[in-house]
Amino acid sequence: MASLDTGAYKDLYHDYASDDQARIEERKLVGGLEGDALYVDATFPASGSSLYYNEHQPPKYGIPAELVEWNRIGGREIEGCVEPVFVSEAPGGGGVKQGALRDRWFLSALGMVGSKPELLSQILVSSALWKKGIYTVKFFKAGKWRYVHVDDKIPCDRGGRPHFARSCDANEAWVMVVEKAFAKLHSCYEAICAGGLEEGLKDCTGA
Repeated sequence: MASLDTGAYKDLYHDYASDDQARIEERKLVGGLEGDALYVDATFPASGSSLYYNEHQPPKYGIPAELVEWNRIGGREIEGCVEPVFVSEAPGGGGVKQGALRDRWFLSALGMVGSKPELLSQILVSSALWKKGIYTVKFFKAGKWRYVHVDDKIPCDRGGRPHFARSCDANEAWVMVVEKAFAKLHSCYEAICAGGLEEGLKDCTGA
């Protein structure tokens, strides 16, 4: 997995001074949208380049990029996500279901973090503007908290089923959002297939 020490993906994350600054910048990103317009993340587009290193040669588990539909959480375009919430308060909320992506190491860490509200709230910086299609998440990489803004377009199959991870509660969005933000931090979804539990926990907790 690429290191952020080189700043190779600097255009995909931000080194904000605080969560408050990240929220201010989030508001700026959607401030110019008119009417019902939704945020579109041009730095991590709904295309094959965000899925795989080479969009024309997906890995064995990957479906061809042209068969992937990028469905919006807020648009209720994802199977089962008819009343989307960022984090559910219902029993069973926080459970993580792995999809086709071989990132169990990260999802295992995410499941542990999700079971502790105080840890989960630390990385979930903002969902305040979810109706405009934007979320902000942070991860601890190369000695610093790195902030990532993403839109709410999730890679799905033709039936609207998420191709990668999702929550055990189909209405709960945080798992899809955090996995997408982590993929963006590393340039694409395929880039997060290799790692270890200890690394994942550090990325999500800073410890």
